[in-house]
Amino acid sequence: MSEQEYDITIAPVLLDLAEKCERLGMRMVARVEWGEGAYGITQTGASDGPSAAHTLAVLAAHANGNFDGLCIALLKSCDCSASMILHQYQMASRG
Repeated sequence: MSEQEYDITIAPVLLDLAEKCERLGMRMVARVEWGEGAYGITQTGASDGPSAAHTLAVLAAHANGNFDGLCIALLKSCDCSASMILHQYQMASRG
């Protein structure tokens, strides 16, 4: 599959689905990969979704397999007091 095939075949279907989800007040994220480092993301709503699961899914989709990038984005976006591990990390990083 190529980016052109994604743009012609897959992206319009995902966009239609995203618009339906948005009209119904739902959030979604879809990441489609057609080659190493080649991918497209369709999402509705802000990355800080109504649940930690959605927020994590969005951040993971955008991290593109970069664990450090995912962790940094997670630290920037979360209420770390809700996580014992993240809270301990933040406390330790403050010195």
